[in-house]
Amino acid sequence: MTGCINRMVLVQRPEALIETDYGRILLLKLSLVAIMIAIAVCNRLVFSPRILLGGQSPGSDAENVMTLYRSVAMEQAIGLLVLAAVAVLGTTHPVP
Repeated sequence: MTGCINRMVLVQRPEALIETDYGRILLLKLSLVAIMIAIAVCNRLVFSPRILLGGQSPGSDAENVMTLYRSVAMEQAIGLLVLAAVAVLGTTHPVP
């Protein structure tokens, strides 16, 4: 949400998203957040129900738990990358 607001306030021209360092980092952050949300939705709608269904779902219970575990770990790693992008944005001047 704040990335979209920053884009409207700090990046006046749309082409500045590609031409400036600030714009490129902002696009990276927004992309990472979108990927993180997609993984979270997949965790909630696909992997969690498999665990709740137990033996009625494809794969063993241990495989389903490990799949969710790996997916959550990936989501957390992307979250750390988002924080790193935010840290860089805080030190990058929006106007070239």
